[in-house]
Amino acid sequence: MLALLGQVRSARIRTMLTTTARVLRPHAADAGVAAFLTRHGGAAQPA
Repeated sequence: MLALLGQVRSARIRTMLTTTARVLRPHAADAGVAAFLTRHGGAAQPA
């Protein structure tokens, strides 16, 4: 599923993904969250 993130074209869905990444950043130590943030491009930003 995460592999498909780069193919999302809907502005509404991209906004939802950006919001999700922002909310999850404080939990970046979790492997699943870290994978999502890495794919979304928000991994290196601490809370």
